[in-house]
Amino acid sequence: MCPMHHARYSAIVAISIWMIIPVQAQTTSRVRNGFEVEIEHTFTVESEKSVLEIERYSGDVELVGSDGDQVVITEIVYVRARNEEDAREKGIRLFSEIEETRDHIRVEGSLRNGDNKNLYVKLARGMSAIVSTTNGDITVMSTDAGIEVMSGNGDISVVSSSSFVEAHSGNGDIDIADIGAAVTASSGAGDITLADINDQVDLETGFGDITLSRVAGDAKAQTGGGDIVVEEIAGDADLRTAGGDIEAYQIEGSADLSTAGGSIQVADIKGDLFAISFGGDIEGNAIGGTVSVETLAGDIELFDIQDEIVATTEVGDIVVSIRNSEFLQTGTIELRADHGDIDLYLPKSTNADVTIDLGFDGEFEIEDSPRALRLKDASRDFRGGRVRSVKGILNRGGGRIEIRTGSGEVSIQASR
Repeated sequence: MCPMHHARYSAIVAISIWMIIPVQAQTTSRVRNGFEVEIEHTFTVESEKSVLEIERYSGDVELVGSDGDQVVITEIVYVRARNEEDAREKGIRLFSEIEETRDHIRVEGSLRNGDNKNLYVKLARGMSAIVSTTNGDITVMSTDAGIEVMSGNGDISVVSSSSFVEAHSGNGDIDIADIGAAVTASSGAGDITLADINDQVDLETGFGDITLSRVAGDAKAQTGGGDIVVEEIAGDADLRTAGGDIEAYQIEGSADLSTAGGSIQVADIKGDLFAISFGGDIEGNAIGGTVSVETLAGDIELFDIQDEIVATTEVGDIVVSIRNSEFLQTGTIELRADHGDIDLYLPKSTNADVTIDLGFDGEFEIEDSPRALRLKDASRDFRGGRVRSVKGILNRGGGRIEIRTGSGEVSIQASR
């Protein structure tokens, strides 16, 4: 039982008098080498704030919401038996124990029969649910109150809920869609997929991939070894993976991205972009805010940049294209490639003060291209028979452009 459940419902349990519902097998049918024994319980709840609690169930669980005031619980168990009478007797021993109070129904699963049982529940209007299974899958559809589900090894699917969802699986996949409130989900080793969430999300998986689309709030996602793909986020995006790639598209807020061993690809970020990779390329297009990106061993390509930028790579090339350079009246561009080429594309009208550090083996290509932007009042620092640095201004001068390479070629050209 999760801590949140204790905090939220312990007071109810303390003052309630539980009524244990007697078990009577209703129907049997022959399947394979045995029988399916089915029992159905119907309850009428008086409160729209009622709670269904399912504890330690060993099979699959399916919940479906309704607009009525009745709860219908159907359980099917599979038994090996000689005949129907024998099957009913065995089924009675395996059925879950059900307890009831005025606004609380609790189902306690039996662990004696492995995965050979399933539970189907029609929820009353406004009924919240807390479900835990040891091995089975959990499916929830069309509910209008809070859902908390936890599975030890099974998959979880929640579709169409107007309230919050919390989902946790030890090793299974999690799929959640069409949710009207916040979502929190975690899996030890499975994939997590979310779509159409009308609030913020907080996701974590140990080794799986995370896919997220159409979120009305902030999005936070973390995986220990998988890829992350997000799109259409109305708030900020905070995405981290220890060993996979990150893709982020159509982010209305800012994006904070980090991967220890993969590439990063982004497009249409309205806010600021902060991205770091310890072993992959970084590609971006249409970034509306400030940009700070760094990779230890990869190329950086950024196009349609509209604000200040800092881009750094230890080993790799840098290509940056500025769409509107008005920010350079007082702003800055800082580009550094310790071992790589740097190509900067600017509008012809750009006003900036330029400093280029060429290290020991760098070269500045100012005459080779017909689109090259020429520096006025340029000065060169010669050491050891080579140009080590270049300073000058573009047009009237203004903001600061600093470019540094240790062993690559540098070019500043007009935007296409």
